[in-house]
Amino acid sequence: LVDPMVQSKIRQGVTTEVVGNCGNSAAPMNEQVKEYRKRYSRMNVPEDFEFNWETMEDYLNLIDSNGAGFNVVSFVGHGLIRQNVMGYENRKPNEFELKEMKRLVAEAMEQGAFGISS
Repeated sequence: LVDPMVQSKIRQGVTTEVVGNCGNSAAPMNEQVKEYRKRYSRMNVPEDFEFNWETMEDYLNLIDSNGAGFNVVSFVGHGLIRQNVMGYENRKPNEFELKEMKRLVAEAMEQGAFGISS
């Protein structure tokens, strides 16, 4: 999103970037997750960068509208799903939380996520 033409990758022949690996992804993001990302990702993104999406569909549409220089395939990260529902609580999810996590994964998959990462 910061450098849509990604010349450094295009010049090496990269045609597809797979994102959302290792249990972390860019979407979905509720307000709590957005605030966390704003606070802790400043070393990786410009200070004026806006996390202006919530769903996987929003995120993928934003990539498309920015004119990405290559194909992007996104997984939905288990860790991000858990963070959306439980924050950073170190415990097993209750029945409601598990149901909500399943709903978020299904929604992301319907909106274009390629799979789930853990």
